[in-house]
Amino acid sequence: MMQISCQECSKSFNLPRHKIPDTGIFRFSCPACGAKNRIDANKEPDGRTAAPEQTAAQTPEKNIEPEQFPPGSKVALLYVLDPGWFEEAKGYLTAQGFHLSLAQSPEEGAQKLRLNRYQLVLLEEGYQTEVLLREISLWPGRYRREVNCLLLGDSRESFDAYTGFLQGVNTYLSKKDKDRAEQILDQARDDFARYLKPWHAAADHETGA
Repeated sequence: MMQISCQECSKSFNLPRHKIPDTGIFRFSCPACGAKNRIDANKEPDGRTAAPEQTAAQTPEKNIEPEQFPPGSKVALLYVLDPGWFEEAKGYLTAQGFHLSLAQSPEEGAQKLRLNRYQLVLLEEGYQTEVLLREISLWPGRYRREVNCLLLGDSRESFDAYTGFLQGVNTYLSKKDKDRAEQILDQARDDFARYLKPWHAAADHETGA
């Protein structure tokens, strides 16, 4: 892994070595502020030599315990770096009666996805998010079907079905729609309810309910 920093907002991210081109020079869009960066893999933006991430032996993986919420609670996992969107999503989900589980890193989020059950997952798009999307793709079909997975980014328009399909999420949300966050989160909720309706009707028929 290599640590890179955004030249605009100075946030740091860990980039897998296999994603670095042979030339060592590449561009990336900052997941935090959206700025376009030109990166030299041999140097940090300020000219300092890039420091490789510490090995697992040097930095043990943070131990995450299963979360405890009241029985029957609705729980949402958030991994959102954009501060404005984080506040919008936090306020909306709290008002909808969700308990919130916050991931500070993709690694922490992946561990939480393995240990806990959620009704909603909201992730911000970026190369660091791949580990979380990969974890979700491993869920059993019945469980995956009951979780509303939302991906927030700036590469497509909100509700772009093709992007949602490719990323394995229920709904893609555009970061530029922050001013109407409540409206599009309502729509994402309603779309998911419509998606579930035939599955639940089929289950009720099988059980004779």
